[in-house]
Amino acid sequence: MYHRFFSLKAKCTVLCKSIRASREEYTRKWRGVYEKVERSKRESREEYTRKSRVVYEKMERSIRESGEEYKRKWREYTRITGEESYEKVERSTEKVERSKRESRE
Repeated sequence: MYHRFFSLKAKCTVLCKSIRASREEYTRKWRGVYEKVERSKRESREEYTRKSRVVYEKMERSIRESGEEYKRKWREYTRITGEESYEKVERSTEKVERSKRESRE
């Protein structure tokens, strides 16, 4: 009976070790999968942030460049016409457009 008890205890010990090892293997395997998923999410968020930052910077640069282009053209126009107020420029533009229409007709 004594021998039988230790034999059963040894079998239980081996079985418990086997179960523990398989549980650890399972945990390690799924931890790896979870880490890959989390890394992928993080990288996609970073990629989205980077791309949106690039788009935003391009948009800002475009707005800035168009403003600079407008200022340059305005300076050029005021230099040529000698008129600096908006109302005068508007009237001059209307005169130019009217004269173009009349010349076409």
